[in-house]
Amino acid sequence: SLRPCRLQRDGVPSLPIRQRGRRGHGALAFASVRVVVGAPSSAMIEIRTKDGPVHCDPEDIVPRRFGLDVRRRCILLEYEVPKHCLLAHHPIEVDLSIAGGQGVEERDRAVAERLKEEHRTWLGQVHIDQLAALVAKLRVAASAAGATARVPTAGEKNAAGEPARKRPRRARIDHVPETARASKRSKEPEVRQVFDLIQGFGAGESATAADVLSSDSVHAFVRDYLGFGRADAQAVMEVAAGGEPSENDGLTFEQFSSCYRLLNPFMVENRKREIIIRKPGSL
Repeated sequence: SLRPCRLQRDGVPSLPIRQRGRRGHGALAFASVRVVVGAPSSAMIEIRTKDGPVHCDPEDIVPRRFGLDVRRRCILLEYEVPKHCLLAHHPIEVDLSIAGGQGVEERDRAVAERLKEEHRTWLGQVHIDQLAALVAKLRVAASAAGATARVPTAGEKNAAGEPARKRPRRARIDHVPETARASKRSKEPEVRQVFDLIQGFGAGESATAADVLSSDSVHAFVRDYLGFGRADAQAVMEVAAGGEPSENDGLTFEQFSSCYRLLNPFMVENRKREIIIRKPGSL
């Protein structure tokens, strides 16, 4: 669901998006962040890396690009801290129910203004018009997916006030996976065998068409059985739907065939601007 966009700052034209790693800066690393309470500067940021925490001021942050996670109703900001040679992600949850005017554009701008205020440490340099445009894209994509409310995570409550259902975990594969030779040249019998295997992962779910894979089945197979990441599973669903959020909760055999090549754990080819994860045991 990540959709890269150019970053626009107040009074500064949009800049081209750079790949991680720049001349003179060395390798960049991903990190999680939080605002330090009681730091010498109230806006001091602590970036937690595998080598330990580092601190920086908001002025040290250089925004690079945005992404959208439609399923979680989230804007993801990728930013760089050149002083520490770091690249980090900051998730921004979006409440699409905020009212701020009669028209859709006014409501999107009201949401953007609230986001900029709540995340001013990271969004201080970002133009409000671009934030409003991202909110509009997220609203349209959410509408196309069939819902405007953010999908609750495990431990939260849904619209009915009930705890969100936690997806049951499947056992990790302990042998050479059936998709070890998956490629764009794979024959139909091989693809059909894996398609039928994934259908078995949907046992106990709500009924779907006989020749359709449910989203839960695909996620269980890709994330639990094969040991890929959630972003990988979302990429499979998105490629199968032609690059747009699917309007239904399932994949036909033809759609599955178009993304089958992505299920090979040992081959990563022609993948750009994506998060690719292989969990322990997947290889």
